[in-house]
Amino acid sequence: MLRLLLGRAARLVVTLLAVTFGAFLLINLLPGDPARQLIPDQYANAENVAQIRTELGLDRPLPARYADWLGDAVQGDLGVSYRSRLPVAEAIMDRLPVTLELVVLAQVIALGGALLIAPLAAGRRGAVFDRLAMVGVSAAVSVPSFTLAIAAIFVFAVRLKWLPSTGFVPLSESVGDNLRSVILPSAALALEGMAVYTQALRTEMVRVLGEDFVLLARARGLSPRYVMFRHVLRPSSLPLLSLFGIYTGGLLGGAALIETIFSLPGVGRLTVDSITNQDYLLVQGIVVFVTVAYVMVNFAVDLMYAVMDPRIRVRS
Repeated sequence: MLRLLLGRAARLVVTLLAVTFGAFLLINLLPGDPARQLIPDQYANAENVAQIRTELGLDRPLPARYADWLGDAVQGDLGVSYRSRLPVAEAIMDRLPVTLELVVLAQVIALGGALLIAPLAAGRRGAVFDRLAMVGVSAAVSVPSFTLAIAAIFVFAVRLKWLPSTGFVPLSESVGDNLRSVILPSAALALEGMAVYTQALRTEMVRVLGEDFVLLARARGLSPRYVMFRHVLRPSSLPLLSLFGIYTGGLLGGAALIETIFSLPGVGRLTVDSITNQDYLLVQGIVVFVTVAYVMVNFAVDLMYAVMDPRIRVRS
């Protein structure tokens, strides 16, 4: 296990270096000059622009700037926003609780729905419920999250007036109002993940139902419900770990559009605003933060997979 952990950690370091350098390179290759954006048009002469570029370090070679940025980033310093003059790390941390709550709630809805639907569909393979569930899964995968978000706003906020269409109430102010403000965007984010989880779990459970140990459990007279949830569900849940890590990245990426639609002050909305304001250093910090978070989640999932399945440790 120690050898596996060291190997995964070494690969993680290489991955993080490649990801951060790629993000740094792409941001610096974007069109436009941040120095010119910071100077009013009446003062945007060559001398003033050159002075701002020198102050920001933009006249230095790209490798040198990346090395300095990486040294500061390791210590938690992602730079200072060109526009607000606030630390990038502080701006991200101020918005992170909203996005984190949105992602966690979306994962809870997606996993909860999959764990409810998949066993029922697998236990009734070929029946009406199974066919309807698979049709629903196919439809859910085909519907973009922003389309569902707009439809949910129209139905639950405009027509029925059950939930607010925009805005966010912090958890510290009111638990009930907080849930009412995030339930629609979380459900819109969760639909695709719930469909993917359900399809994968149902397929794996159908396979496990044909294993010898399941047939033996049934021959012992155990109830179908007990066999399904005690002997079938646990070994069938391993593929969900891999999907969980992959889908987390999709949630972090999709949160930008959902937060914009519902006017939620999260990291996704901050990303859109920073792109609009051409605040390249803030965009760079957000991209690196999100990608590092995604890589770390998948690293943790990889280790959990090895802990739950000893065969992976043996092969490693």
